[in-house]
Amino acid sequence: MSYNASDYELLQFRKQMEEVEKAPLAERKEGAVAWYDALMNDHMGVAQKVGWLLYGNYGGGSFDSACRVLASPRMNQVAWCAITIANLEWRCPAKMAIMAWKKLPVEKRYLTNEAIRQEIADAKREGYCG
Repeated sequence: MSYNASDYELLQFRKQMEEVEKAPLAERKEGAVAWYDALMNDHMGVAQKVGWLLYGNYGGGSFDSACRVLASPRMNQVAWCAITIANLEWRCPAKMAIMAWKKLPVEKRYLTNEAIRQEIADAKREGYCG
């Protein structure tokens, strides 16, 4: 079987995501703490990194995956982007990213949601990802 460049990048993205999920518990916990800290203290920085994801700065595989998610109106796009960026940037596994999110005060969740929604809207308006 032969792979083209985009298939290879997608495989690399999936492999990177899986590596974080299978990392030693201490590393996963460290990533979760860092992710929670970012959510609490720098929601605009979190959103900025989601923007980087949507503009392809994390590679073609993650960009193609993000574009597929943004093309699907039934997907929770904000949640997918947040979980993915938690994994890519803070090496926080999905389940721990969700747990950290649920611990946030409601106002912090709202601010982060809105900032990520704005990054998604900007990417779409500028012709990235749909």
